[in-house]
Amino acid sequence: MVFFPPVERLLDLINIMTYDFHGAWHPYVHHNAPMGQHPLDLTKEIAQKEGNDVFNAVSYDSATVVVLICDLAKAPGFTRHWIDELKVPYAVFQNNQWLGYDDLESIQIKVDYLNSWGLRGAMVWSVETDDFTGNCRLGNFADHKNPLLKTIAAGVFGKVPTRDPSVTIPPISSTTTTTGNPHVSTSPTARTTTNTQKLVTGNPGNICSYCPEVGDNVHPFSCTKFIKCWGTLGDWRCVETSCAQGTGFKPDTKGCVWLSELPGCNP
Repeated sequence: MVFFPPVERLLDLINIMTYDFHGAWHPYVHHNAPMGQHPLDLTKEIAQKEGNDVFNAVSYDSATVVVLICDLAKAPGFTRHWIDELKVPYAVFQNNQWLGYDDLESIQIKVDYLNSWGLRGAMVWSVETDDFTGNCRLGNFADHKNPLLKTIAAGVFGKVPTRDPSVTIPPISSTTTTTGNPHVSTSPTARTTTNTQKLVTGNPGNICSYCPEVGDNVHPFSCTKFIKCWGTLGDWRCVETSCAQGTGFKPDTKGCVWLSELPGCNP
């Protein structure tokens, strides 16, 4: 890990990115945010330099929504495993699906690690990847909401925030649907999506009604956003997520890429 003292002197806060070690761009499965080196890895062990400010505790892989994992865990064949060398969990389900994620155990280990180095905080990719509903009933917190964030806060600051972060799913203001190959448009500036995903039934006043399948899917009205879906046909739940500035959602890779790679995407 390389540091630049001239830059450090100019900044009050430095967030150290300790995720994206592995992902869909690799031809094999591996954890997105490991805490150490696997015997089969050729990469160097994670190291933190004393005096750094912030350590990243949570991965943001496309399937890391805690509520989604809770739903998957109820399905037959879902098995949780632990990688002791990496101090993180993963799960195997439906015989051919591999899911790396963080849970209360791995988050606590990461918090203990950053405290051992005297780091001053922790960052997460986005608040909606936690269980903001409290439906998973994780942890010993009073309302069970945001258990991962509260575990981090309790470990770093010694207390749990009294207010939870606000996560809202905006209603759909104007839609037009047709039969045949499904497409959606809005006014006054119409944008049509014509991909291989099928429009599903659901609550017409909720963005979740446009979920075609579990996982990250095309947003019906914005090329710089996507919807993270879980549940079943007719009973979808979802989170609306924005890509980083200057990027948009690419349907075939199910990830955010530079806008220059998305002809016709003019946010």
